[in-house]
Amino acid sequence: MALVVGNAAYEQAPLSNPLHDSQLVARALNTIGFKVTVVENATIDRLEAELKQFSDLARGADIALFYYAGHGFAVSDRGGPRNFLMGVDADVTSTSERSLRHYGLPLDDVIAAFSEAVKTTLIFVDACRNDPSITRAVGGSGRSAVAIDRSVGENVLVGLSTRLGDVAADGEPGKGSPFARAFSDNIVKAGLRVDDAFREARLAVTAETNGSQRPEIGRDDLSKPLVLVPQEEDSAAYDQAVAVGTCGAYQAFGRRYPNSYFVDLAKERAIQLCADGAVASSAATPTAPKGSEAIEPDVMLALAPDINKNDRPSPIVVRGRAIMYEERTNSVDGTATPGAAIWSEIQESPGGDNPPEPAIRAEVTIPGKDVQLRLTIKRNADKTLPTSHIIEMMFITPDGFAGGGIDNILRIAMKNAEQEAGQPLVGIPAKIADGFFLVALNDNEAEIDANMALLRDRSWIDIPVVYNTGRRALITIEKGTAGSEIVTAALDRWNGSAESLVRLKNAGVTSNGNGGPPTSSENTGAPTSTNSAGNPSNDSFLEMLFGQQ
Repeated sequence: MALVVGNAAYEQAPLSNPLHDSQLVARALNTIGFKVTVVENATIDRLEAELKQFSDLARGADIALFYYAGHGFAVSDRGGPRNFLMGVDADVTSTSERSLRHYGLPLDDVIAAFSEAVKTTLIFVDACRNDPSITRAVGGSGRSAVAIDRSVGENVLVGLSTRLGDVAADGEPGKGSPFARAFSDNIVKAGLRVDDAFREARLAVTAETNGSQRPEIGRDDLSKPLVLVPQEEDSAAYDQAVAVGTCGAYQAFGRRYPNSYFVDLAKERAIQLCADGAVASSAATPTAPKGSEAIEPDVMLALAPDINKNDRPSPIVVRGRAIMYEERTNSVDGTATPGAAIWSEIQESPGGDNPPEPAIRAEVTIPGKDVQLRLTIKRNADKTLPTSHIIEMMFITPDGFAGGGIDNILRIAMKNAEQEAGQPLVGIPAKIADGFFLVALNDNEAEIDANMALLRDRSWIDIPVVYNTGRRALITIEKGTAGSEIVTAALDRWNGSAESLVRLKNAGVTSNGNGGPPTSSENTGAPTSTNSAGNPSNDSFLEMLFGQQ
């Protein structure tokens, strides 16, 4: 059962989209089997009455879901700030906390009412709308939410449309808020855990708002993974995992179908194959690099839920290697944590009102650190921006991440082998928002050719990062054979041909002697040394990490 509330008709500061949002969300929940009650433009008295009535009706149910779209504030109460969802009879521009408390429904009360009635409670709040007529502040954090009380109820997940301390976009009138649209698109996906569906919505909202709004899970103490839409194709997917026959394929099946009848079998096969170091199978491309898995798109659709089917028109999607190095400090040792990168070709507009065209996407996961990176490389056609190409990086780090988050990135570099020092791309990195970064590649013709040659010819990408704590790390990503094909195909479509290398030669830029792109003395920001051949090496960076030459 689900209770969906859309409050828009505030007299002093009306909102454009909550009624649209409530209908959008209700339709999505109906399609996956929820019995939905929709409440619109409710006063505080009606909010309280509807909550009581719904809790009584839902009593004994396995799952109940609450979705709220409207104004919501953090207001001082009982010695500290609490989150209130506002009835439409509230003067939301008021500076009186007593008035706001009177006309607001405490979010804690919703959690308590649901938790007492049902086994599992799902709460989603799209509040803190960015209405310019509301300027009041609570505790210096404006209208935004405060931390969710974890002492109320149990087996609860609370998803917020933006981070604690931030405000959320109401969106274009009649189109719906960015969060409501992303939530509705992802909550209906079959086989996806509800927390993973929320993370997919977070990625979509962050991308749409250029990092200014990042949804956040405010509380998650669910006792076990929860899938709202069972995946009926788990048997076929298991057959596909068997056909691929690799450790990674069985592990991917286990992540995708954690409640499947076949999951224990998949775990046993994964343990055996991982111990044996098996990476090859009849389903893998003969030219796939060691340590990577080339998988046909239909198989990938079943095994890799993080990739949208519409984003993958290229003939092969490749799962290649990724490694995250953390530097050694006075208090902790250096680390090297393996991961994976899934390369694909997607369609994105290059800007300037141009239609979508091929762009390059890498979804990078470092399971041992619970770190995710979405890397997108695309051409820039917006003539107001002095850049040839844009590299977008969106990092997601877990709650309690030891580094506190990704504070900055240094210069991205390309290299031929995992242990080599990288050749930097010529461009300017910039932080757009927490966890969201851009690199604007230079638009000088010779530098365009040099950058494109590096992207085309080098096999690994180095992304040096700095944590909030100041500790440095390096994420290095392998393109692999099939990943290189995806990159090359996109570059050729951007350029119309491979003439960039010819222009590079005509520009008089010298080669590095190995048939690769031009050399440079710059590095990625990690300390390097020079080997006996006069070429930079990564020895000193590894020494910094691990204390060995």
